[in-house]
Amino acid sequence: MLKDINFDNHDIFKLAICPSYDGLDTIYDVILLNETDEKIEQVMVSCSGHGEVLGQEKNTAIMRVMVGDLPAFSFVGIESIIGETVDLRNDFFICGFYEGRLKDKLIRIYIRDLLENDLKEIPLIDRKGWLV
Repeated sequence: MLKDINFDNHDIFKLAICPSYDGLDTIYDVILLNETDEKIEQVMVSCSGHGEVLGQEKNTAIMRVMVGDLPAFSFVGIESIIGETVDLRNDFFICGFYEGRLKDKLIRIYIRDLLENDLKEIPLIDRKGWLV
């Protein structure tokens, strides 16, 4: 099994963080993108938040999302970050099979570090956001 894991740095997994506003709070939608011209198979994402809020250590439960197959040039919503979880470091561990090999990637996001000036249009999802 170890021969099937590719430990090379790769960029097949990308997340878009897209803000929306419900009148009171900003909601940050986390969207997994497949911008390649091939399907990524058996995709699974584990999400968790860690950090300090108002001087207290906080950790969220680990959420696992079984995406399944992600067709070429497609996307899927993973979760929405809102409330005090915006202040946490949000970790996304993504894995799936691409070109017959298991690929994985850990993406760490600090929402508070994303700058409004860095928002850009993401054509695949037709929304503004940050690409990480």
